[in-house]
Amino acid sequence: MSWRKVKLGELVDNFSVRAKDVGGAEGLEFFGVSNEDGIIKTKYAAEEKAEDYKIIEKDCFAYNPYRVNVGSIGLVKEDIKGLISPAYVVFKPKPKSIKAELLLKFLKSSEGLRQIIFYARGTVRQALRFEDLCNIELSLPDYDEQEKIFKKLNFVKIESDVLSTELIHQLTLVKKLRQQLLQDAVQGKLVKQNQKDEPANELLEKIKAEKEKLIKDKKLKKEKELPPIKAEEIPFEIPENWIWCRLGDLGSFRRGPFGSALTVGIFVKEGYKVYEQRNAIYDNHTLGNYFVTKEKFQELKAFSVFPKDLIVSCSGATLGRIAEIPEGAREGIINQALMRITLFNAAIINSFFIKIFRSPYFQKNILGQAWGTAIPNMVGLVEIKKILIPLPPLSEQHRIVQKIEQLMQTCNELEESIKQSAEQNEKLLQQVLREALKPKEENEQPLSIAAEPKETYKKESIIKIPALQEKEEKHFVKRKVLATYIINQSLDDSKFGDVKFEKLLHLSDYIAIKRNLGQNYYQKAAGPYDNGFTIQYFNQVLKDKWFNRSKIGNKFVFSVGQNHSKSKNTYNFFSEDELKRVNELINYFKKYDYEQPEIISTLYAVWNNRIIIQQKITDDNLINDFYSWDEKKNKYDKNRLEKAIQWMRDKNLIPDGWGKLIEKPKKK
Repeated sequence: MSWRKVKLGELVDNFSVRAKDVGGAEGLEFFGVSNEDGIIKTKYAAEEKAEDYKIIEKDCFAYNPYRVNVGSIGLVKEDIKGLISPAYVVFKPKPKSIKAELLLKFLKSSEGLRQIIFYARGTVRQALRFEDLCNIELSLPDYDEQEKIFKKLNFVKIESDVLSTELIHQLTLVKKLRQQLLQDAVQGKLVKQNQKDEPANELLEKIKAEKEKLIKDKKLKKEKELPPIKAEEIPFEIPENWIWCRLGDLGSFRRGPFGSALTVGIFVKEGYKVYEQRNAIYDNHTLGNYFVTKEKFQELKAFSVFPKDLIVSCSGATLGRIAEIPEGAREGIINQALMRITLFNAAIINSFFIKIFRSPYFQKNILGQAWGTAIPNMVGLVEIKKILIPLPPLSEQHRIVQKIEQLMQTCNELEESIKQSAEQNEKLLQQVLREALKPKEENEQPLSIAAEPKETYKKESIIKIPALQEKEEKHFVKRKVLATYIINQSLDDSKFGDVKFEKLLHLSDYIAIKRNLGQNYYQKAAGPYDNGFTIQYFNQVLKDKWFNRSKIGNKFVFSVGQNHSKSKNTYNFFSEDELKRVNELINYFKKYDYEQPEIISTLYAVWNNRIIIQQKITDDNLINDFYSWDEKKNKYDKNRLEKAIQWMRDKNLIPDGWGKLIEKPKKK
């Protein structure tokens, strides 16, 4: 087999053919390029300028020179002819030079993207012109051998897709199994009944006695009695020693304060905690950064929460999420988006109630009581309290909880095994793609990137040299998990976008994690930016549909993608303390738009730089360095920077010299 190393310019021709030069644009459709779907039809075209548009046809490649660095390049595979913006670069492989589909795979691979980024021009907005594209290098065999390789790759891809589909199906089955286990628990089908257990109807008598005592002691207000349960209301049969009751029989309920009782103006830096929706959503009592004074707390004490209280999300897509306030949690109050439930534990234990609350039966009832279509809201406690609850004996509640936890652990293990299989399947596919064009007759060991001069690494192709060594691959995977964690923890932040993400990643790397994971930050207008990682990261997670990323105004925002569930596993790469510090950083900036994290991230970088190179540190020095970072920093006035430096001291976000010096990118 004959292999040769060539520049792409030897294999392709610029295909800059305008419609007006070949008979006009009449009858031709308009196309664009997506980084996920390649060549696609588009409605966003200047039809009045159609004659100036470029022609694309079978085997044509097209890309926007400003978007190709995120994998936005496409290939026309069908026998069609159409129009594409004159701003796009269009080219075609020369006859019998390189298989078009193989070239596409290479250009969208990590090595292809690395070379695209390397040869692109510009600082703020990089662009890859056709003559820049021609500098990209790769090794390849003769055309007939390329045909064989392509057939092999297609076969492997089909097999991999079949397996991937099956694994996704298995994950869906495990999810359904979890729901069925909870449903069986609600219906008394999960564990055997024991006739020696105290019947559940006696529990209700205990509740009645406890309520009367609390009312007498003025610790509970007397409420209107709930209506008796009618036979036609009962949705399914339960064991003989169970009993049907209403939700309101089992505890006291309170919605958070409505109206203007809790507004941004009353919050303070430290004081009594205000529990938020995300505390229930993420089952984490430490999240949030809103506090009220002692005086305001006393005024709103009716909304206090205590250890063993349950909090429930009352609005939006997370309606019905529930969490328990543990021992040692901060004293505080619930906000308007939460409901507090205090159970009578003489009759029902928290852990059992939480399990049945999360069951399909109960969640369906909660949604049934909600109002609103786009954003469902739980409003009336009167109707919520009427929901029917099947109550087992207290001893059986404990047995049910123990059984559920055992079975859920089995589900966790099944899920983890399936995910590992999916990950291995993807790794094998990527390995086949990497090795497909690797010269088989070469006996030389793969060159170590770390040991090679930079210039050699920049010009070698992944086809001859692995793009990343195993250690570097692991580093990327860990940072991918970290970046994904930051996005997932910020999805409820309406002010979260690209810039905020980039700055939170920088601060997490340098403050919360402090591990050498191949970070390579440079000075960009908006602050420290590791574009080598970020571009590859977005290319992967958007392609895998973990997230959607859309532009609203001048900001890119994130939303849950089709395969979002795959993004939630942290694989224990980071300790609980590390993730807690990341969460603290996220929460510090929740109420701010992109400007505050940009300022803090940049100030942290210049401060840390001075520590590394042992320069004098004063507030004036830091502010001067901030303005010298980039001319666009002049939009921030000095007074704001002085306040930001003090804010960093208050939050203990003080650099210690860890990490690399962050400098301006070297000019090419």
